[in-house]
Amino acid sequence: MQCHVAVIGCGNLGQRHIQGLGVSKSDIKVHIFDNSQESIKTCGKFIKDIANEIGNLETKFYATTESLGKATSCFDLVIISTTANDRPTHLNSLCKSINSKAWLLEKPICQSPDELDELIDLTKEMNIWINHPWRFMSMHHDLKNNYLKDQEINITFSGPNIGIGCNISHFIDLVNFFTDEIPKFVDTSGLSNQWHNSKRNGFKEIDGTLICKFSKGSKMRVVSDNNLKNFIISGTSLKTGKNFFIDDKNSKSTFDKEFIQFSKIPLQSQLSGKVFDQINKQGYSDLTKFTIATKCYRIVISALLKHWQNTSGQKSDKFIPLS
Repeated sequence: MQCHVAVIGCGNLGQRHIQGLGVSKSDIKVHIFDNSQESIKTCGKFIKDIANEIGNLETKFYATTESLGKATSCFDLVIISTTANDRPTHLNSLCKSINSKAWLLEKPICQSPDELDELIDLTKEMNIWINHPWRFMSMHHDLKNNYLKDQEINITFSGPNIGIGCNISHFIDLVNFFTDEIPKFVDTSGLSNQWHNSKRNGFKEIDGTLICKFSKGSKMRVVSDNNLKNFIISGTSLKTGKNFFIDDKNSKSTFDKEFIQFSKIPLQSQLSGKVFDQINKQGYSDLTKFTIATKCYRIVISALLKHWQNTSGQKSDKFIPLS
């Protein structure tokens, strides 16, 4: 039986989601919508180039969300891979046009606490996950279950140009995964006063240090410094005093000097189909439920917005231009 998945936004990330659906064990009709004709054209070429990898997929493009909504009475999954700007408005429009059993939303969730409230109200009846793929890593599961279970931690994420604004939810989510704690305090005083252009045109990013304290005592530092060479995760168990170190680039880790080799974080092109199979067959995903993600995100987006207002010269802004 053919399943139905909609991909909203077919830029680089949307294309990788489509490619990733090729690893699903199901036959899938992928319904693709994007406002940009250039993106649609590029995506069409991409699909032809990877045809051998996605033999289980049938693809179709749509000019409007209304026509997309008429493609099937209910989608098995809708993947929203657009940028975060004005997300409540876009999601509300989609909800009026299409029905779906489940939704997968890219991070960042939104660009302001007000938008977060709108999304919470809008999605009360929706089965929705946030795309935090670190929860899929066997290494992180092993670290949690075998070394960090029921323990508070101090943890640092450090590297060059790591995109604190856009990627902060990844780091917070991993701490939540390890500890089941929710952030309660955010210190932005170590962030730069200068925002810079992100990789996507029209959006901004920031370097420096952000500190976050969690509900049971865990503490997180995120350091974006272009003088650093590699992205590293390092930490300490507050219960045992033992240290851990994760080098994702070289697929290795140590815990209390014990060396652990692990597989790399899966690319989106290797993951989306596995996510779909979980949701479709079990009604569950290892990814983060929207309700948990919003609890983790609220205090952080509020602190970042205040820092943006105080440093960008845009004191009246009600959102941050994060992608």
